[in-house]
Amino acid sequence: MTNLADMTVKMAEAFQPMGIDLQSANVLTKIPFLLTGSLREYQIIGLDWLVTLHNKRLNGILADEMGLGKTI
Repeated sequence: MTNLADMTVKMAEAFQPMGIDLQSANVLTKIPFLLTGSLREYQIIGLDWLVTLHNKRLNGILADEMGLGKTI
């Protein structure tokens, strides 16, 4: 029987973006209308990942080393 930590890791891996562009990552999140800047593809994928985590009531952090371009 797998322990809770193993189950948590498997669940987290299921929510990770798998593609490198908008089509292969299967992004479903629309860019908020209040955002007046333009986002790069990898930023949209990161936004989609955060929205997915929020919808599943999970926590996530975009770390500086991830290179997701948190500054718009």
